[in-house]
Amino acid sequence: MVYMLFKEVKEKAQNLILGLKGYSDAGLITTYSIEYLLRKFKAEKIGYFKKDFYDYSVNRPFIIVEDGVIKKLQPPTTEIFHSKNMETIFVYGFEPNLNWYEFVDGIVNLTKKFEVKKFYSLGGLIDYIREPRISGLVTNEKLRKVLVDLGVELVNYRGPSSIYSLLLNEIGKLNIEAVSLWGHVPYKNYLTSSQLEIPDTLTAYQLLEKFSLLTKIKLDLDELLDECRKFKKKMDTIVKVEQRIRTFKPEKGEHPPYIA
Repeated sequence: MVYMLFKEVKEKAQNLILGLKGYSDAGLITTYSIEYLLRKFKAEKIGYFKKDFYDYSVNRPFIIVEDGVIKKLQPPTTEIFHSKNMETIFVYGFEPNLNWYEFVDGIVNLTKKFEVKKFYSLGGLIDYIREPRISGLVTNEKLRKVLVDLGVELVNYRGPSSIYSLLLNEIGKLNIEAVSLWGHVPYKNYLTSSQLEIPDTLTAYQLLEKFSLLTKIKLDLDELLDECRKFKKKMDTIVKVEQRIRTFKPEKGEHPPYIA
C-alpha cells in the first residue's frame, strides 16, 4: 500500500477533496483553500503517503536552522485528513514528481475504502485576465450542466496535464461523481502573490464560493473578506511602487523605492 493510516476511522466518507501544491497551486490558492477547509471543519490527520514520489532536486526538503543548528528538516509529503463533521477525507500535500499511476492508485484505493460518493479537486493556474474566474472539468454530462448553472466555465484546453486530470479520468471509471475546480489567477495577482509570498485571497475566495455552491457545504466566507481587502491593498501598493521605479530619476544619495 502506498499510504499508511495511523488512526483507524470507522465512519464512511461522502466526499474526498484533493489539493496539491506545486504545478496546480498558482497564487497559493490551493494551499489557502484546503487549509481553510481543514481548519473550518476541524479535520484530523489520520495518515500519509509513504512511498517516495518526489524528486528532491525539484521539491526540496524544508529546513529550519536557528543559530547554526538544524532544528527541523521536513521532506515533501502528502497527508491524509478526516473531518467527521464534514464526512470528508482530505488528501493534501505536494504533487508527485514520480510514479503518478501508483499515487493515483492510492487515491482510488482511499475512495473504495471509505466508500466515497463524490470526488473534488481544487487547483489554481495563472491566466492573462483582469479579474479572477473559475473553470471546471467533470466526468459526466449531468455534472457539466451543474457547473454551467453555477456560472463555472467549462475547460477547453490542449497541453501539459496536471495529475488532477489523470485522477479525474480514473475516478470517473468508478462511477463516482468527480469535479475539478480551477481558480484562474490574474497575472497581476500572481505577481503580488509571488513577490510577497502570500496567497491570492481574491481568487481563493471565488474558488471557495463556487465549491460551496457546488457541494452545498455551507461556508461562512465573510471572514475572508478582510483578507481579500488586505491583498487588494498590497497589490495596489506594488503597482504604485513599480510605476515609481519606472519613472525614478535618482538624485545624489537617493535609492529607488522598494516593496516592504
